[in-house]
Amino acid sequence: MTAAVQWPSGPQLYALVLSDIATAMAINTYDPGYALDVTPEDYFPGSVKAQWLERRDDRGLRLRVVPLATAGVGSLQGLPAPEILRRAEGYGIPMTLQLAEEITGYLEATSARARTYDRS
Repeated sequence: MTAAVQWPSGPQLYALVLSDIATAMAINTYDPGYALDVTPEDYFPGSVKAQWLERRDDRGLRLRVVPLATAGVGSLQGLPAPEILRRAEGYGIPMTLQLAEEITGYLEATSARARTYDRS
């Protein structure tokens, strides 16, 4: 009997899910023949990037996909929840509107704190 793996929560979960979506988008751009092996039953946050890196050892390809995925995370952070959900679903990454709203709420709150920070 194997123990159930506990999913990360909060900011760690949000970062991993956004990274997976962005990685899937980058893979689609530079490695379109790669079949994303994502099913709701087997998905674990961070698994898209980890599986792709495990299966692809082409250094040049990695040097294109990983930075594009990193930039993609930044791009995703500016999107509303329904659009994040649409992108996730488009790549088979299981997500609910509630999770997408939690992610955007967290990002908006973090941004607001940064804008109002006063060091004086």
